[in-house]
Amino acid sequence: MRTTFTAYCQLLLHFWGSYKSFSIVSIFILITSFAKAQTVTFTPGGPFCVGGKVTVNIASAANGNKTYTVSVYNGKSANATVLEDLGTIGTSNSTHAGSGSFFLPSASAGSGRYIGVKLTNGSGATAFSSNSFTVNALPGAPTSGGDQSTTYGSANPTLSASAGSDQTLAWYDVPTGGEPIATGTTFTSPAITAGTYTYYAEARNSSGCASAVRTPVTLTINKRPLTITAIGLPKVYDGTAEAFVVLTANTIYGDVLLLYYNSSVYDDKNPGINKNITVSGITIGGNAAANYTLSKTTATTTANIDGDNDLDGIVDSYDWDDDNDGIPDLVETHNINAMGDDNGNGIPDYRDPSYKPATYNSITGVNDFFDQDRDGIINSLDLDSDGDGIPDAIEANNGRKPFYDYNEAAGRFTTGSVGNNGLTDSWETDFDSGIPRVDLPDTDKDGLPDFLDLDSDNDGLSDNLESQPESQPNGLARKLPKGTDGDKDGIDDQYDGTCGCSENGQPITPVITNTLNGIPDYLNLDSDSDQAPDFVEAYDLNYNTRSLDDLKALAANFAGNQATNSAAGKYYEILNLDPNHIPAWLQDDDQDGLPNYLDSGNIHYHDSNNNGWIDLFEVASYANELNPNPAFRQNITIVVLPVELINFKAQLTKNGTLVTWQTAAEHQNDYFLVERSTNGTTFETIGKVAGAGNSNQLLSYSFLDEHLVGGVNYYRLKQVSLSKQITTSKIVSVESPVISQVTSRAYPNPSSGNFNLEVTLPVAKELTLVVREVTGQIIRTQTFAALPGRNNIPLDLTQAPNGIYVVSILGDQLKLVERLVKN
Repeated sequence: MRTTFTAYCQLLLHFWGSYKSFSIVSIFILITSFAKAQTVTFTPGGPFCVGGKVTVNIASAANGNKTYTVSVYNGKSANATVLEDLGTIGTSNSTHAGSGSFFLPSASAGSGRYIGVKLTNGSGATAFSSNSFTVNALPGAPTSGGDQSTTYGSANPTLSASAGSDQTLAWYDVPTGGEPIATGTTFTSPAITAGTYTYYAEARNSSGCASAVRTPVTLTINKRPLTITAIGLPKVYDGTAEAFVVLTANTIYGDVLLLYYNSSVYDDKNPGINKNITVSGITIGGNAAANYTLSKTTATTTANIDGDNDLDGIVDSYDWDDDNDGIPDLVETHNINAMGDDNGNGIPDYRDPSYKPATYNSITGVNDFFDQDRDGIINSLDLDSDGDGIPDAIEANNGRKPFYDYNEAAGRFTTGSVGNNGLTDSWETDFDSGIPRVDLPDTDKDGLPDFLDLDSDNDGLSDNLESQPESQPNGLARKLPKGTDGDKDGIDDQYDGTCGCSENGQPITPVITNTLNGIPDYLNLDSDSDQAPDFVEAYDLNYNTRSLDDLKALAANFAGNQATNSAAGKYYEILNLDPNHIPAWLQDDDQDGLPNYLDSGNIHYHDSNNNGWIDLFEVASYANELNPNPAFRQNITIVVLPVELINFKAQLTKNGTLVTWQTAAEHQNDYFLVERSTNGTTFETIGKVAGAGNSNQLLSYSFLDEHLVGGVNYYRLKQVSLSKQITTSKIVSVESPVISQVTSRAYPNPSSGNFNLEVTLPVAKELTLVVREVTGQIIRTQTFAALPGRNNIPLDLTQAPNGIYVVSILGDQLKLVERLVKN
């Protein structure tokens, strides 16, 4: 477009030196300029949100540097209205074009908007974009659900905000920019340390436009108030009031929080029990200290100033191992401080008749709860807590003498350095860790560690008996305890090498018959490794190579000794509950290789005084300890119980259900019958497996049930003896896929003539097999009674000429065809 300008100039004419005359001259100037932009475009094409950025490009035919005003219009006609000026764009002589980016204000909101460009200083028409666009309004800022607070270590509360019904919310950890960390009306902060955390909720409407500002919602995690507990550590009298304490606090598990104090002192320096201690100047440190607040810097506790039982320089009340047997005192006294004074009456709990739950023994003057062998010496001061003659230090070390710092004659650690906790350093996992290098074994898993258990392997033979040889080097039999303890260290004088009596005893070194596995006999259920358990061989008391009759006789004898205890008299009832005449207590319900009466947790397991030796064999049940058959240490002697079945199970395989079982011993075992049921009640015999007759070895058996029946299949065994007595096993089950289709296959194929036809049916059917040559001539017909599941039908074509044959499998509403190749 061309624009013409007219200008009048009035000139005052004068001559040099003086003004002669003057006149006004009007000059008409025509200025033509191409001032209108020729094209106007913008990017992106929209729609936009208020505040969105648009880039405008113009091309101008005008020469010279020009400046254009860029505006948003509500149309592109001559009478369109400017909604908002966005800014200006300059052009140059060289390009005659220019561009600029602008943010769309709220006044531009709406549809049908155009970009208009007009020369800033001058007249002329406005150039419009050819395309319109829409500017969508922004949603309002969300409404906060309120700031929240919690305490360190507690669950973080949920933060919330709300917006319009057509709007969604996103959460940020910055007021502007950034990426959303969550969406939705609620948000749970992942923050875990004390502090103030501000999050920002942003609304977004259906047009995708976000609120101009984000609403802050604050979570405050307050520091956790600390409660300091001081635990006083006893000491030997040293003439000062200085005390030693351990500080604990209600910290969160896993936090590294260090507790410091400036001083801890007794009220006075004199020896005594439960003496008051004041701790002052408590402070905290460590990585987690910033999460806690300490309002009180003092604490009080009590501790003893007392003596030293094991003479290791550490007072008993501060000594974690008062007898230096390597076992922490608290472990020996059931995690209760026997030296404490629970009711504050000045009497240590182990000697206090009023202390509960212990039972006070008026004969020994000690609570039995702390004294396993009832010898009047509590376990933490007793070097042989169960009184079996084997020192606790050896029983804690799996029946072997400790290698370092152990004094065999004394039955304790005496030569090594002792840490501040009273435990021998060489016997701890680390200096003053308080943790023994070995796990305190409970070999028979009856809940009593071996050092408190008179029969650590639960074979019915006492540890005292099994730990000693059958004859001593001097020709005497096993040494029985004397029943005296001259030095009051808990070891019977018979086995105490430092008893302080007229003649020192001989310490027990547990016998190891099976040198291959190196397990001491008192911890070994099969001491001679002949596959016959000790609890079978040792109780063949009449030496007839069978122990069932002897065990029944022992049970009858036991019942006769329980005249005043009707309940105990029924512990080992001789009731023939199975066809082999084996009482229920001699059976093995869980098939773990242990008969019920020796299996801790079984209803037939009875250890009335909780000393680890079952009632049937314990000395307390008879006038004297039973004299076992030495066959348990002689692998040339075989003693058997009837068949001992273990590990009976069924497992689904691709070929069917594999039923497997093992026997630990067999006596006159003829065969096994494998039975199956689909309802767990009605069983049918599906297989027969020959037994071994007599055996004391671990034998394995299996049977493959190829006739899979869909659903749950139940299996059990019947063991049939040579005398035709029957014992039935427990029931096991497997679940196989329900068969809904009829399938068939032939294998191997091709073959030299011996084929197998595998036919799978959901129900039983009578099948007819018809074999034809390719000419159609029938060469073989046979019938087969198929069962539900997978059926294998052998087909012999070895006498037929090589070639191709067709087998038709026919039945009620059934026809299957297989092609066979004989070569």
